Amino acid sequence: MIDLTQKQLATAVEANLFGWLSNYGRGEGSVLRIGGDLAWFYTGSQNPLLNGAFRAKMKKEAADKQILSVTREFDLRAVPFAWWLGPSVEPTDLAERLRRHGFLHLGKAQGMAANLGDLALDEPTPQFISVRRVRTAEDLNLWSETFARSFSLSERESNAWWEVHRRVGLDENSPLRHYVIFSGRQPVATASTFLEGHVVGLYHVGTVPEARRRGLGRTATIHALRDAGDAGCRIAVLQSSKLGVRLYRRIGFRRTSSFEVYTHRGSDRGSLASQSLSSNRGPLSLQVCPYSKQNSTRNRLSPHREDRLGGGDDHLSEIVKVERVVLSVRLKVPIDMQRFPI
Repeated sequence: MIDLTQKQLATAVEANLFGWLSNYGRGEGSVLRIGGDLAWFYTGSQNPLLNGAFRAKMKKEAADKQILSVTREFDLRAVPFAWWLGPSVEPTDLAERLRRHGFLHLGKAQGMAANLGDLALDEPTPQFISVRRVRTAEDLNLWSETFARSFSLSERESNAWWEVHRRVGLDENSPLRHYVIFSGRQPVATASTFLEGHVVGLYHVGTVPEARRRGLGRTATIHALRDAGDAGCRIAVLQSSKLGVRLYRRIGFRRTSSFEVYTHRGSDRGSLASQSLSSNRGPLSLQVCPYSKQNSTRNRLSPHREDRLGGGDDHLSEIVKVERVVLSVRLKVPIDMQRFPI
């Protein structure tokens, strides 16, 4: 067991999140830039969560110039992007500076962490429930469909996540792992983990609407963390919504820090972004990534709910909902963030 202080756990949460973001920038056709004062990645997606800036360590006198410089990078590529702020952000007034530069606040999440050995992971898997790690293209299609249904994603949003995960790859030793939970033969829940060093980060925990209130998100969480423990991880971290904090505490996590996300729409959709994919994938553009008709999610399901762990209370789902409003309607009124942490 690794005994870490509260500050060390907070650092672990932030480092894993930033590692997870960096990993998307290492995928096929993506860009990752890591400097001493800032890092950013670009996938070409029109989903702002799939392009972003993070790990800001900027001097006050250079911060505004840096904000303009990074914004220009994404404007030239004609994509929106998110700016992720963690507890180590510098300068400390970066959030205020982003707002002055026209960024919109998407929300806030609670960082949580625990020693894997302290977590209640010894629960037996419920009867008729099974878990499969994603290892093939067919598995990824199934995971993506279930993920889309769990978070009420549009087909475009679903395609974007599928394409980015396809580019990152499914190598056995990849730090990013995906899991599909089945009830009988039906896929009903998802989870993902990002392994870096002795730390595992938990992401993408979601359950399809008709299977909620059955503890399947908890099952997904426990199985994914057990698998990480078998791979040598000793610390587990995540970012949770307000509603999820109480539920993760029951497993054994404790709060360590908070995170905020801001978004910038970018310039009008230009040719540079669409050219990068159309040149490789024929007539398809980045706005609608390749996804076979038989595997795409066609039906729009019931409204998103946040009533339990893995039942839609993951911070990602709330960002997706508000992102639709902000980017599609350009809403200029304050957003109620009571139920919207990142």
